[in-house]
Amino acid sequence: ALARVLGLGGADLGREVSGASTGNDTGHWEDAHVLDLHERALSGLGTAWDEALVLPADWASRPAGRALRAAALDYLRTDRARHPLWAMKEPRQCLFAEAWREAAAEAGLPVSVVLVLRSPAEVAASLAARDGMAAARAHLLWLEYTLAALETAARLPHVLVDYASLLQDWP
Repeated sequence: ALARVLGLGGADLGREVSGASTGNDTGHWEDAHVLDLHERALSGLGTAWDEALVLPADWASRPAGRALRAAALDYLRTDRARHPLWAMKEPRQCLFAEAWREAAAEAGLPVSVVLVLRSPAEVAASLAARDGMAAARAHLLWLEYTLAALETAARLPHVLVDYASLLQDWP
């Protein structure tokens, strides 16, 4: 919802923004190119988005991590830098935030975080409906992704947005 609001407010959301799918009829508003970069990195690290607590601590120094950082730098320089206002939404980004932060610094692009906090029960219900995921697994993923996002937000200019409050004010 927030990515759509930012897009309606004039932020460029990326080369190819993902549309509607099962469980999200209005669209995910995610940058499909960034999603692909993250999926390749996870695969190269021998894991997937829905495997909790398996990202190796040294992922950034491994070939897949270095490739992600290089691809992020290229994307930031060739695509994102062309837009005076841009936003990037892709949930796996919180896992790889350090690579993006470093790439943005090298590209000379300022970065801020808009972090949407959503109820773990809502996230678990969404993952159960879309992926058939068990509630305990979904809650563990929520915790891992949320802690990673909060750690990144603490080191950068940021604002926190409550998902339920955002939807309450939606027309």
